[in-house]
Amino acid sequence: MRDLTDDLIFLEEDELPAKVTVYDTEKSAEGTPGYPYNCSFFQEAAKTGYMCSVDITENNHPCEFCSENKGCKKGRILFYPVPFRNKIEKIVSLFVKRENLTEFESRRGMIEVLVNNIETSLISQMEKQESRDELNALKKEMSSLLELTTDSVLLIYKDGRIADFSQNLVKQFSTLNAHLIGRSVNSFITKRSWEVIQKTQEETTLILELNEEVRNYNNLIWKAIVRPVYNNKEIQSYLLKITGIREEKEVTMVQQLYSFNDIKGVSESIRSVKETAKRISEGNMTILLRGESGTGKEVFAQAIHGASHRSQAKFIAINCAAIPESLLESELFGYESGAFTGAQKKGKAGRFELANGGTLFLDEIGDMSLQLQAKLLRILQERKLERVGGTKSISVDVRIIAATHRNLEKMVADNKFREDLYYRLNVIPLTIPPLRNRKEDIPLLVDSFMKSISSSQNIQPKHLTEEALHALLNYRWPGNIRELRNVVEHFAHLEIGDLVTLHSLPDSLREYNKTVDKQADQLPLEQPILTKVYKEKDAYKNQIMSLLDTYGRHTDGKKIVAKKLGISLPTLYRKLKRYKIL
Repeated sequence: MRDLTDDLIFLEEDELPAKVTVYDTEKSAEGTPGYPYNCSFFQEAAKTGYMCSVDITENNHPCEFCSENKGCKKGRILFYPVPFRNKIEKIVSLFVKRENLTEFESRRGMIEVLVNNIETSLISQMEKQESRDELNALKKEMSSLLELTTDSVLLIYKDGRIADFSQNLVKQFSTLNAHLIGRSVNSFITKRSWEVIQKTQEETTLILELNEEVRNYNNLIWKAIVRPVYNNKEIQSYLLKITGIREEKEVTMVQQLYSFNDIKGVSESIRSVKETAKRISEGNMTILLRGESGTGKEVFAQAIHGASHRSQAKFIAINCAAIPESLLESELFGYESGAFTGAQKKGKAGRFELANGGTLFLDEIGDMSLQLQAKLLRILQERKLERVGGTKSISVDVRIIAATHRNLEKMVADNKFREDLYYRLNVIPLTIPPLRNRKEDIPLLVDSFMKSISSSQNIQPKHLTEEALHALLNYRWPGNIRELRNVVEHFAHLEIGDLVTLHSLPDSLREYNKTVDKQADQLPLEQPILTKVYKEKDAYKNQIMSLLDTYGRHTDGKKIVAKKLGISLPTLYRKLKRYKIL
């Protein structure tokens, strides 16, 4: 890191009753001789992070063992350490002549403000320089990796300009030329696709549309693994690993798939299911996801697909309960020309064919009729299908992930679900826990939803009061994760201020909370969760961390946090060091 001392404008005695100088502590570490690096008070300030001062008079020589003490001027010396990244990088020194001490004390408050401003300026400069150094190093490292990789990789700045790319990208997509750097991504990716990329906070798999002039005769779209590149908690660019896919007529919209990173939770129940799902992702076995409505079964299905070797192929989903039985058969298996009145002349591929090589998610499988269950069983056994109105067998390579909220065992006993199909589907059952059984995850889920909503809809992030959190923890959540997201949407749009109070919540939730609070026997069950999550010993530390999460850990964000706390930026840095907040 370069020395920033020359960037300061020092104030001399004719402007203030003190001389201000800034020293770099790194020089002390290098063994720089002479004053002030060999001064014990300077070293104490650098070591402890606290201001040290010494008065030197004719009758007071606190530095009598210092080899430089005879050369020290008479007066007061103050050393103010400047903390940065849990280290003391700079020391601001004030020297006050003996004859100026009275004036110095009378103007002490104003001088403290001056010192704080100098410290803030130094910290800002160091952070900017650090960001520049890290970004340059990242660019060099990224360029080296792109030269070595055989993948089709594209690096895009957050403003939409092409930063770098691998040579294989140009080779694979012949419509692109080698002069990509500096061009706008919108010159070949649609505006809608770029907007989806910009909303990405974690690694995500997306299907992206190309502009008409860039598509080749195969009518390609891009499937990309998008990874945001962060620097000091801020997104600087986006790294895309791209493969070409032939575009089907049914795939006309940008498709955003969930990953395991999108499944939030610290509870043992959700972590256990998540770990099991990760372990079985790579295989080809059929998976049955069970759980109440709104628990996130399709999120798990997409995450499993994204972590499998089929991730480069399609993920096709169909809700068996949302489509009339008369249409479900043709939607699943497709149909030939003239199969029925209104059929397309060329026929149509069904969801099984569209998902060939990939994953087919059959949601609400328990609502499928017995007739279709028999046809589905045959496909699972033989891996072949016949379109409606056709006689030709079509081979399909599809992984099946089914889901239901129904009691299939009871349905089998009541002859409403085929027993043989049940055993075919129930190879690896995964039960997604309801939200009422994982309430310790509620604060994390609320925070995740709030960030997503505020980012996508340009809404100021909000924080829950303890009273509002208590109400959320008390509620039984019959609609599970889906209902919780709806509640966050509710108060995110309706609450004007930064704090979400009990009155910001929907009426139904408030009424339920009143009822629960009257039942004393239910309180001990929920209260420990609230205590565990929000009533930690150091509430001030939690407040700082919450504000940093809201406003960011970059310099501008920390300035806002300091202002909210009523302290200076250097004081905030000292507290970050004290509380070991990185």
